[in-house]
Amino acid sequence: MTGLRGLKAEKRGRAGLPGQFSCRTSPPQRHDGVVLSGGGGGPVLGFLQTSVQVEGKHLQTGLQRVSVFWRFLLTPRQQDLFERIALYCDQFTNTSYIPVLFVLGFYVTLAFNRWWGQYTSFPLPDNLMMVVGRLLRRTLMRYANLSSVLILRSISTRVHRRFPTMQHIVEAGFMMPQELKLFDSLHSDYNKYWMPLTWFSNVASRAREEGE
Repeated sequence: MTGLRGLKAEKRGRAGLPGQFSCRTSPPQRHDGVVLSGGGGGPVLGFLQTSVQVEGKHLQTGLQRVSVFWRFLLTPRQQDLFERIALYCDQFTNTSYIPVLFVLGFYVTLAFNRWWGQYTSFPLPDNLMMVVGRLLRRTLMRYANLSSVLILRSISTRVHRRFPTMQHIVEAGFMMPQELKLFDSLHSDYNKYWMPLTWFSNVASRAREEGE
């Protein structure tokens, strides 16, 4: 509400555009393909900071466009109507009416726990190598590493640059040509990282039935 009054006062004076919204931080650094802040941090922190910076830039651009639209493209009557609508919508974000911060806290916790659960569910080859036999170890570990590569190339820019296409994964030895044909035969709009894990389970189950 206070911000809208300030906008109205600036409109009367035509002082020009408002001050720029600043989202600047210290110069970013790269670590394993993930942009980190100048203060450092791990890959997970760098990934989160990158996402926040991108969303911050989008928010900054959106606010600037709304400011230009309100000042230069609307008539005085339309500006007054826009302000009335904004004040009406502001009533529903009042903390005494809807505890937005309280609900937002639950949402952020749920979203982060879901993301962290996926991150900690990566197949770790070290533990798997200790429980599988020598004859099947190579194939099973290749499937486990293939699943990790498919996941990491979807969240890490450096891994995606290393394996831009599935053919590069085949050339690196993580997947056989006939497996690539089977992989491409299944159409899905989402990441098919689970397919190598399914192959892993089938091979391990067959080996257990045969007593290997």
